[in-house]
Amino acid sequence: MLRTHTTSVTARALETAGKEDRLPAAFVSVGKIFRNEATDFSHEMQFFQIDGTVVGENISVADLKGVLAHFYKKVLGEDVDIEFRPSFFPFTEPSLEVFAKFKGKWLEMGGSGMLHPNVLRNIGLDPEKVQGFAFGLGLDRIAMIKWGIPDVRLFYQGDLRLNQF
Repeated sequence: MLRTHTTSVTARALETAGKEDRLPAAFVSVGKIFRNEATDFSHEMQFFQIDGTVVGENISVADLKGVLAHFYKKVLGEDVDIEFRPSFFPFTEPSLEVFAKFKGKWLEMGGSGMLHPNVLRNIGLDPEKVQGFAFGLGLDRIAMIKWGIPDVRLFYQGDLRLNQF
């Protein structure tokens, strides 16, 4: 079965950390994922995802937004424009999509949000004591912005004559 996200990796690590009383904790995983999507300049059926989770006491949406804004400014440069928009993901509440300016337009970079209390309960944590956030970011879209690559499909063409990367 091809995986549609890398969340299972960080969820297992978080569950182990909770059982071993190693909180606060933060985990990041990177992996290739596959989705049944129509392809265009910013969508491909396969791509790399950066998945992260942070859990501890007194964690808020402000922490989530601060971590992601800091990450994008470090990776893409201090002048990168970042925007957060409300969204819906089943395991987070509230949920946010992250966008960055690319060639004058907003490009979705990934999803994020505060871990839903049921997620925390299901991995053995008390949502009254700890909170957390999670994110799933597209690594290919980061590369598009960083190096000005106009079409994500170019990464997967396999044409060795295309040495632009």
